Amino acid sequence: MAKEFEIFYPYQYDDHDKKIIDEALDRMNGKGAETMPGMPGMGPNIAVKEDMVAYAKKWAPWNPLFSDETYAADSRWCGLMAYPTYKEPMGMGGFMIRGDLGLEYRGMAEGEQIVGNGMDHEIFYYKPIRSGDTFTAETGKKEFRDITPEGGSTVRCLWSSTENLMYNQDGDLVARSIMRSGSNFKRYRDPADRGPKKLPRKNMAQFRKCHSYTEEDYKRIRDLWRGEKLRGKETLYWEDVNVGDEPAPTCDGPITAIDMIRLHGETILRSPDMRQAILEGRTGRYETDDYGLFYMDWAQHYCDRNIPGARPVYYNTTARNQCLRMLTNWCGDDGFVTKVAWRLIYETGNPFNTFPETWDRPSYLFKVPYLKEAGRFMNTHGIVGDTSISRGYVTDKYVGEDGGHYVDLTGWVEDLDGNIMQELAFTVLLPSRENA
Repeated sequence: MAKEFEIFYPYQYDDHDKKIIDEALDRMNGKGAETMPGMPGMGPNIAVKEDMVAYAKKWAPWNPLFSDETYAADSRWCGLMAYPTYKEPMGMGGFMIRGDLGLEYRGMAEGEQIVGNGMDHEIFYYKPIRSGDTFTAETGKKEFRDITPEGGSTVRCLWSSTENLMYNQDGDLVARSIMRSGSNFKRYRDPADRGPKKLPRKNMAQFRKCHSYTEEDYKRIRDLWRGEKLRGKETLYWEDVNVGDEPAPTCDGPITAIDMIRLHGETILRSPDMRQAILEGRTGRYETDDYGLFYMDWAQHYCDRNIPGARPVYYNTTARNQCLRMLTNWCGDDGFVTKVAWRLIYETGNPFNTFPETWDRPSYLFKVPYLKEAGRFMNTHGIVGDTSISRGYVTDKYVGEDGGHYVDLTGWVEDLDGNIMQELAFTVLLPSRENA
């Protein structure tokens, strides 16, 4: 006999669910914003030159603008500035309470999908970040919505959004972010049929096989490496950009577990000793493997936790930062990145568009005519073993209210098989010939 799923209605909760949601809302509304040096982990609220340089060298190792003081001093910026996303204001935007709610069932059919299990971020930059800058951060507008269909649905859909603001020592607004999270889940009607409240140990990477690399693949990868173009001091003027232009793609990988340590290893160094957590019963962020060994939950990015066939997954920001190199290569030393918007999904092999036309901000990818025509959308999360190919497309150019000359681009990161693991939207401020 098939198990029946519970029917949910918007804003109608039993006592257990109401308690969990109220507690999550209290956390969301009570915690101030913090600055983060990329992801994950909270960082000090100061821009340290050595950290700025190290961050830039990880994500744009061939671009001296962000890592060579002598070179940067000769640019229009007259010195080093931080690589985009080195610091970003972050807050309690995610509404990830599925375990406590018992909403661990996934695998919805396309017709059941409402918003999607994914995260949606926008970061706006207003001033360059310099070595020695100090920051304070605060939260702005916050919003929570239950967008489960009015007529009832087997899918519970929760949505939240948090605005975060970051100011420097002079009181100037340096960056603003908006974090949105949409989470869809199902739950069996009979509590006896429900799985454990904690996430399953099996890594989602098991659901998509690793690409088997051939010499032809490596030839393609080498061609992409050779085709990478760093504009540098060659000024890109706003007048010379056209809608439909495509920056030279960049290629990273194949990404290995060692690369994950190289790119994100500071998180490992910050890992706490689990002894005290176990003694005090605070093991919420720990997961165990089949042998009962404890791992911090971020171990999913570095090792398979003794799960045969599993592969580590990308950090949420891995593909984003790889795509940023494509952008900064293209806009050159004189461009200033004013917006980095990025989206991800948790599943692999997603059979539907997570951000459809009915979403408050539809998929960026459908601003690219040939992607829209082909019906291509973000359908996976990056996994160790993937090769990240970053591409971009100019979607608009305009003069802003401040008189600045801006260009909008859609970016995306795909693997060798055409799976799209991240979609992005960028805005770049470029110099104009009329001001040259």
